[in-house]
Amino acid sequence: MEIAILPFGPQLYGGTIITDYDFSKPSLVWGFPTTIDVETDEKDNFVTLAITQDGYKIYCFNRFTDGLKDLLEKVLLIGHNVKFDLKLLIKWGAKIKPEQLYFDTCLASYVVNTTKESHHLKDLGKEILEMSWPTYREMVGSGRKKETLDKQPVDKVFAYNGMDCLATFKLYQYFMRIMNPTQRHLLNHVELPISRILMEMELNGITIDTEYLKQLDFDFKAKIVNLTHQLEDQWFVIKGEDNKEDKPLNVNSNRQIAELLEAQGAVLPLTQKGNKKVDKGTLEQWKQLPSVALLLEYNKLEKLISTYTTSLLEKQQNGKIYASFNQITKNEKGYESGISTGRLSSSTPNLQNIPVRSKEGGLIRRAFIPSNGKVFIDADYSQIEYRLLAHFSKEPRLIQAFMEEKDVHEETGRLLGCSRDVGKTLNFASIYGAQAAKIAKTAKVSEQEAEKFLGTYWKVLPRVTAWINRVKFEARAKKGIFTLLRRWIPLPGISSQNRFERMHWERAAVNYVIQGSAAEVMKLALIKLKENGYLPVLTVHDEFIFEVPKDYQNELFGAQYHLIIKEIMESVVKLDVPLIADIEIGDNWANAKGD
Repeated sequence: MEIAILPFGPQLYGGTIITDYDFSKPSLVWGFPTTIDVETDEKDNFVTLAITQDGYKIYCFNRFTDGLKDLLEKVLLIGHNVKFDLKLLIKWGAKIKPEQLYFDTCLASYVVNTTKESHHLKDLGKEILEMSWPTYREMVGSGRKKETLDKQPVDKVFAYNGMDCLATFKLYQYFMRIMNPTQRHLLNHVELPISRILMEMELNGITIDTEYLKQLDFDFKAKIVNLTHQLEDQWFVIKGEDNKEDKPLNVNSNRQIAELLEAQGAVLPLTQKGNKKVDKGTLEQWKQLPSVALLLEYNKLEKLISTYTTSLLEKQQNGKIYASFNQITKNEKGYESGISTGRLSSSTPNLQNIPVRSKEGGLIRRAFIPSNGKVFIDADYSQIEYRLLAHFSKEPRLIQAFMEEKDVHEETGRLLGCSRDVGKTLNFASIYGAQAAKIAKTAKVSEQEAEKFLGTYWKVLPRVTAWINRVKFEARAKKGIFTLLRRWIPLPGISSQNRFERMHWERAAVNYVIQGSAAEVMKLALIKLKENGYLPVLTVHDEFIFEVPKDYQNELFGAQYHLIIKEIMESVVKLDVPLIADIEIGDNWANAKGD
């Protein structure tokens, strides 16, 4: 097939598109690192695939044949956010193994510059390679003129696909050349193994109790109806019964809700567009009003329904949820963006946002169940961030509390003469830089009390104070910080002339050291667990959930799974204080978590 001359394409950058690959006389080398890029329609169906091993010959295919599948199963695979591509190839029938994931240019970019705004292929191509070609949006258009790739001329799609593939190959060469030994180690021994593990977890999925979830969805919606009726009753008291037909209440109308609240005495601030604010923060300030409790409950349930109960039922496939677990997330433009702290996130659905302390959150977690004949083991690192604070700061009182297995928040409260809750909030403040106003709100004390407790905290725990000041000083001097594994996190705004921006980045420096190191402990633990045959079905924050046989305590067969998991997690790194993994067992996620 002849490729038409287009204003973009690999030909402009030294590449040649080849569309007549002869599988009987293969020219691609089996077992060799091979760069790929997949193009789909908007329902994740195959459109084209581009492959290169040398950056000169780019082979393009518009049919996913058995010969192509066989080829893909016998090479090492390189791509940009390649886990996504590999999952699609597996979905289409290729028997690709996680260990074939050889290199990911998106992860390489992330390791080299953790706080970089975008790791998107086209952004990197333009910035690093001086290559330019259309974005997906520019290719397909929008509105009535939108034309998805499967409906466009194949030579045009090949040129687009080939450019993605060629740019990925050149980025692979670039990162292999410029990465220093620490960055290579982080990529090869942390991020790439994690990507392989996450891919396996995503393909396995997690079982949900669909009948229970349907009932929970129905119950939440029934409560929504009841809350709506109660709010309507209050509306008609204000508007009068005669207005029922003319002006019924729309609970989702911010204007009407503002009118209802103002009639009950609320004074509402304005948005930038001049509308009355009725967001959660504003509502919280008027809790004493009759409608506010109903509105807060209504908003909470509506979010749980749309994000979880109804959404999970729509997303489930044969009784399983296949969430995505991300090292790289999407920014507001839909481009790949690094998670600055290095922590993992989840999406479609986001299982990290299920409320932790609410009754409804526990009810949703009950819907996640193990496969037949299995139980869940929930393994959760205990106070890992505060243990890292003790390790980094060398604060004797914190170290002693952890060595003696005391409750560190209670111990902080005792040292300061305040409650455990205030002690916990102050420990939180030391890591995240919260000031007196935030502490007062969270700990439910006055601002004056919060200021006093905060002042005492810095005096009672002087090594914590000294360490935080040192981190900020070094961050300003070096324009970034190092984590436990010597991952370099640049802090682009720490030299800003704007005092508030500079203070934000100083607080971020402390936060990134602690959270970034906690993320690394989690990743090391996940790798070690997988090496020993323990693959979680789910990971959320500092928590892993495993499926194990119900005879997990059968000593005759050495199946003390929970003890082995605990030992692996607690020994993965050596700190000045013990790492503790709390283990719970249950027949659903809520029970295993202790909800």
